[in-house]
Amino acid sequence: MRRFQWTLQRLLDVTRQRETVLLGELEMLASRVASLQAEIVQRRVRLRGVLRDLGQLTASERLPRQAMFLSLAQADEREIRTLEGRCRELADRRKDKQALYVQTRRRREGLERLRGEALDRHRREMDREEQKQLDEAGCLQFARRPAR
Repeated sequence: MRRFQWTLQRLLDVTRQRETVLLGELEMLASRVASLQAEIVQRRVRLRGVLRDLGQLTASERLPRQAMFLSLAQADEREIRTLEGRCRELADRRKDKQALYVQTRRRREGLERLRGEALDRHRREMDREEQKQLDEAGCLQFARRPAR
């Protein structure tokens, strides 16, 4: 019996590898987005905590500290906006990678379906050839029997 060889096997292998790489990149981007979001939340919580602490002070203690807090809060807010911008950029890149991943996955599934169909055709052909050989062997045995 001859061995099954599919002409598009190399393309299927490369597509599987590409899909694996894209999945890894998606996971990496997702973790980076999550870490940036966590950092943004942490900075905002810290600012609210300092503001809450300032609110508990008396007016004479609060005024000098409040001026310093406001200047630091502006710098923190700029950093938070920068982090939010980076987070949006990463989310957009992740969205693009996800679309590419879905496209690659569909391509792989289509190639696997085509391979399965080709394998089924090959098996049917091999079964027909085997049956043909068995039929010929049976006919030869019958022809070689002595006549009675």
